[in-house]
Amino acid sequence: MLLDLVEIRTDDGLRLPGGFFSPASPPRRGAVDAVLIITGTFSQDLWTTLASRLAAAGYPALTVSARTHAVDWLDLDTNTHWGSAYQTIAQIPLDYHAAVRTLRDRGYQRLALFGHSIAGTRALWYAAHDPDPALVAVISSAGPSFSEETFAPRAAEFAAARARAEALVAEGRGRELTRFDFPQQNAVLTPESWLDTYCGGHYDVRRWLHRLRVPVLRLECEREAPANLPLIEPFWDDFRRLAPPHPRHRKVVVGGADHSYRSGLSAAGDAVVDWLATLDEAAAK
Repeated sequence: MLLDLVEIRTDDGLRLPGGFFSPASPPRRGAVDAVLIITGTFSQDLWTTLASRLAAAGYPALTVSARTHAVDWLDLDTNTHWGSAYQTIAQIPLDYHAAVRTLRDRGYQRLALFGHSIAGTRALWYAAHDPDPALVAVISSAGPSFSEETFAPRAAEFAAARARAEALVAEGRGRELTRFDFPQQNAVLTPESWLDTYCGGHYDVRRWLHRLRVPVLRLECEREAPANLPLIEPFWDDFRRLAPPHPRHRKVVVGGADHSYRSGLSAAGDAVVDWLATLDEAAAK
């Protein structure tokens, strides 16, 4: 395996760090000729391990630290703060298009996109909303789906957090770092980001699954945190009901894996490689 450090330039001027993992032997040239791994807030070690596994199996892989990595970081070129605390759905195409363009510039034309946790939902959202034509498959690992309906058992807490966020935006403090205790304790987001994430309906997959046109591998973790289960468990039933059918859609429960893949990562990597091979088989028929 060979590793190149790369810089991904977005259309709005950000420079994002990435790593390109290329196989030591000639790469596969099947249904997918490279895999794009875009990180969520944390777990960069997870992505480099997965990228190494893919490269060993013959799949070039590009890992990208999107603008939503970490909670808060400063872009010195523009003196602008980014990170998960500032995330909005409108940022997704900027980073994803730029990352895809980086791979296309290297000659890869059939790409699979991997995302984990909330980035797993973003990967699907991107695939359903005017993706680059090079995107031919998605791997979504433990991505949640939620809406206001999801939070109905805690309706009073939700309403209070929403009112507070809306009041701060009205005061001109929409990009001010703020601690929210809903839906998680001690979460740091801007009011704009909190409203976009939890009130915009963007992460309610039922709204847009019908727009998917690529095969999807869904990975779920056998040892998922109980607090995450209400956001994750309904996904596959909604997917089978609403997404256009495809013979290569698949769900795999990764044995021994917790949400952050402190265990079970090897099994997850095997599941991804095995599924990509089934796409090659289908393309060869």
